[in-house]
Amino acid sequence: MTPLEKILEWFDAQDLKIKYDFVPMTSHFHTDETIELEFDKEKQIELFRDYLKETNLKPKEVIKRTFFLKSLFNFTMDSRDSEEGWEKAREINKKINDDLESEGKSFGTYDTFMLDFDERKSKWIDWSNKWKLLLDSSLSDKAIGDWYFSSIRK
Repeated sequence: MTPLEKILEWFDAQDLKIKYDFVPMTSHFHTDETIELEFDKEKQIELFRDYLKETNLKPKEVIKRTFFLKSLFNFTMDSRDSEEGWEKAREINKKINDDLESEGKSFGTYDTFMLDFDERKSKWIDWSNKWKLLLDSSLSDKAIGDWYFSSIRK
């Protein structure tokens, strides 16, 4: 199994609601701009998956994508992997909402953010922990290097 296939397996195991959060966040900095430009969430997820499951990639390209995605995912999950991070996000969203309301502008974004806050928080923390386990095992730099050198010897 390639490192990209391992990332895809981890991604596919997640709840769809979390993917709806995750893919737009990552797409903003993704090298494949078609993902960010797609507004249909299902299509956006498919484009994201296509990047991971593209066939006929040379081992060097697999490694480049793997290293890029590791950094992108770590950046995206920062502060979403702990109770403290989620509490800080809640406070920031509340302040933004209060500021907007004081200016007579209410968009209801805080209410939307809080609708399933506890469920999303729990799923994000769990998913982040699974990501960390993957980073420490199959996606460690050593494991990626071992895969690369064994694949170029074939």
